[in-house]
Amino acid sequence: LNISVCPRKCFNNNFVIMSTTTKQTKVEVKEKEKNQNIQVAVRCRPINSIEKKQGSCSILNCDKGKREVTVKERVGIHPHIKTYNFDHVFPPDSQQIDVYKSVVMPVVEEVLAGYNCTIFAYG
Repeated sequence: LNISVCPRKCFNNNFVIMSTTTKQTKVEVKEKEKNQNIQVAVRCRPINSIEKKQGSCSILNCDKGKREVTVKERVGIHPHIKTYNFDHVFPPDSQQIDVYKSVVMPVVEEVLAGYNCTIFAYG
């Protein structure tokens, strides 16, 4: 089995990316591309104390139900808004355990079932 899990501190920032690959036998190697399952999750951080003192405001809107993050690129009368979709969205008030239960725990269960899995964390 091959599993890579980043240290806990990796999940305290912005992005968590998960990639899992299903269990394969020699016969199934040709179907490798069909059997891959890649999921992308994002955890948006809250504004920190320095940003608050500078009068900064959040340009993100996280919708966990819709699994999307909306970014306002220009604040003002005519804001330019972009929307990004993910497999999992964790708003600024999310806790470490929320990310673990939704993203990491299912991968650990797949490893114990004999699947090859990898977790990449960035942030």
